Amino acid sequence: MQKTAIIIPYYGKWPEWMDLYLYSCSKNPQLDFLIITDIETPHKVYSNTHFIYMTFEECCNRISQTLHVKFRPNDPYSFCACKPFYGIVFEHELVEYDWWGFGDIDLVYGDTSLLVNEKNLNKYDFITAHSDRFAGHFTIMRKESQFTHACLKIPHYKEILSGTLPYIGLDEASCYRRIVLPLHRYWKGVYKLFAKHFYYDMVDGYRYFDMMDKITSFLHPRILMREQYSTPVPQVGETWTYNLKTAEIGIPNGHYRKLPHGGG
Repeated sequence: MQKTAIIIPYYGKWPEWMDLYLYSCSKNPQLDFLIITDIETPHKVYSNTHFIYMTFEECCNRISQTLHVKFRPNDPYSFCACKPFYGIVFEHELVEYDWWGFGDIDLVYGDTSLLVNEKNLNKYDFITAHSDRFAGHFTIMRKESQFTHACLKIPHYKEILSGTLPYIGLDEASCYRRIVLPLHRYWKGVYKLFAKHFYYDMVDGYRYFDMMDKITSFLHPRILMREQYSTPVPQVGETWTYNLKTAEIGIPNGHYRKLPHGGG
């Protein structure tokens, strides 16, 4: 299978659920997770989680020099604005990969092979885990495709990254989506109509997401936007716990089940 890397710069301190996060990454061997950080490597790591040491200042300098901007954020969260640019900024780290993408650490990954499989990697050039917008927690694209450099067409991106314009999470922003999906703008009215009537109803919401998936496939056949229903809700009376010894999700009646599938 073609090799795919998820790039995640992360600074500060590891979240309390870091062990569970890494465990969920390990259950997706079709992906490599490249974590750019200066934090001490966690005690338990897996074969597909790679920690690349780079100080916060060094990472900011890399972004600044590569994109010819002055990227000096006060908050590491500002890296969300840089996600679409990771394929260019970390070109050296991606030499051995066919696909690259961006993700998050504040989640637990389910079965990403629903999206990242041989069939989809051969058919598409851009894959994301939402059908109505790009998923900041899971979006990948073919390295040797137009989408790696599409970020350079984002209006005023240098001013945004330099802080002279208000911060925007460019990974999920409409200005980025309009570049990757230029034909979607003609469906704006239809999109809003269905969003108003179906989006907030979980039953009809499934039909809405399915409709958006079909529209994208028709207008942009090399792009897959498949809703993975991230953040699933526990059933009534159900509590999810994590067993550190068995690495399982438990529910009150003593039964166990696998992590719910989806983007996160």
